[in-house]
Amino acid sequence: MQPALPTTPLPAPPARSYKGTGPRRFFDPNTVETLTGQVATVQRGPVRQGGKGNMVRFTLTTAQGPVQVFLGPAKFVDAQPLKLAAGDQVEVKASKITGPKGRTTYTAAEVMRGGQVMKLRDDQGRALWPRGQVKKRCRPTVPQ
Repeated sequence: MQPALPTTPLPAPPARSYKGTGPRRFFDPNTVETLTGQVATVQRGPVRQGGKGNMVRFTLTTAQGPVQVFLGPAKFVDAQPLKLAAGDQVEVKASKITGPKGRTTYTAAEVMRGGQVMKLRDDQGRALWPRGQVKKRCRPTVPQ
């Protein structure tokens, strides 16, 4: 007969700030804010210098100052009926993300200009573009 193992409970893991995994590392449903302001610039290219992918992001000038807002893959954003340009007054529903170096950016779930809406993510932060097809020709999905 084997001796009984001790039944001391294991300590709880330490509390961590939201890190997310996979595509959700850039969107935390608990930090969603609504920002309003004017589009200063729209940029395309990789998220990081030397990185891959053609992503769209823009600088939004708010009452608190300029902020970076990430939209998504260029092919998906370009297929949307709403086209953003410098000078547009917009309202953005986005998740506030603080990076490892303390830099704050936002990941957009939707962008509204006038009566038009560009829907990019659902309420849980899941991207609406086809998974694994970012490099291929993307067509927007219409939420039902």
